[in-house]
Amino acid sequence: MVHHHPHGSKLREEPERKPSMEDKLVKMVEFWVHHNEEHAQSYRDWAGRAHKMGLEEVGDILETLAGHAMLPNRSLERVLGLLKAQAASR
Repeated sequence: MVHHHPHGSKLREEPERKPSMEDKLVKMVEFWVHHNEEHAQSYRDWAGRAHKMGLEEVGDILETLAGHAMLPNRSLERVLGLLKAQAASR
């Protein structure tokens, strides 16, 4: 059996465009935000464990560290907003 199909009806695929430096920067900032969130959650988890072991001061310090780990995200979220606004205005 011979397979026939019209060759002129293929959908043309757009060539993949290489990510721009701005695209890469957005991805990096998103990664950093997520990474900081993971660290903060880990500190909170271990703070809870420390409290259960009766290590109140250790748990308190880890809880404080969790808060500190999230501080850069305020600025990183502002960076993301600026980058996305700039991309939308193009």
